[in-house]
Amino acid sequence: MHKAGAGEPGAVYIVAAPNDVHALRVKEEVQYFGCDCHIVDLSTLDSLELTLPASVDAAPSASWNGRPLNRTDSVWLRRPGLKQIDPHVVDDDLRRFVLREWRDAINSSLRAAGCALVNDPAATAEATKPWQIRSALESGLRVPESLITNNSKDAESFRERCKREGWRTIYKPLTFLNYHMGETRELPPLNELEETLHVSPVILQRCIEKGFDVRVFVAGCYMKGARIQTRYDELIDWRLDPACTCVGWDIPGPVQHGIARLMRRLGLQTASLDLRVDENGDIFFFEANPGGQFLFVEDETKSNLSRELARLLIARRKDPHCPSG
Repeated sequence: MHKAGAGEPGAVYIVAAPNDVHALRVKEEVQYFGCDCHIVDLSTLDSLELTLPASVDAAPSASWNGRPLNRTDSVWLRRPGLKQIDPHVVDDDLRRFVLREWRDAINSSLRAAGCALVNDPAATAEATKPWQIRSALESGLRVPESLITNNSKDAESFRERCKREGWRTIYKPLTFLNYHMGETRELPPLNELEETLHVSPVILQRCIEKGFDVRVFVAGCYMKGARIQTRYDELIDWRLDPACTCVGWDIPGPVQHGIARLMRRLGLQTASLDLRVDENGDIFFFEANPGGQFLFVEDETKSNLSRELARLLIARRKDPHCPSG
């Protein structure tokens, strides 16, 4: 990372694995505008320095691998991953402690340097699915009725009530996993669930019957909707169809406004949102993934979403509060 001079625009840094195709595509677009751009792999971060002066008149400074971070840099935390821990640290508790130390030092160094963050790691961490559901409702979006529990009897009671009202019940994990899709499935019978549900809470929801699914990409003020086309209408989760395609979909005005309010509530500048339009035409919000995939939408709809994200990253070098590119 270079050190920009006074008034000199900084660079765009993408924190991701070196072979991340989304990172590579956006890097190309940033460079298309003549801006310096680099992909940073945290697993190769060997040294970190953060200086916090005792005087308010002196600014903090930070560097990674001896290269200064700068307030005119913008950083897209695409999928940061984890710092690789020294293999000599074998105790599990100590490894968890070391990981926390690295995570806090990395995030603090970015904040101290004044880099414009997309997305702020604190906002990403706080944007849990339960909080998203409540925030979406308060933003004017429809959401399915939900229950979070690890109690099989509560789960069965929720399912029975949905069944009486003519609905199926689905379940899915609370967290976004980079190494596993964590697909949405129909809730199995109690005798198949009781032995495993107590291990961890899950989200149960009334199944919103298709209709069709929608993926919405957001980068600042830019939004692009895509209608998912799958060969299997019975699928609850369209991601299970590897041959699914999509076409452009016009986002209704009220939904656009609701999404914009939701993004502000969550403190996110970019995300990929999943919606479903039911058989009556009502639109329901499911979740907003800060690190969600969008290249398939870009390729299928011939829309340069990567360029819109690049515009946002470049604009935020000059104004960290800039809402769009």
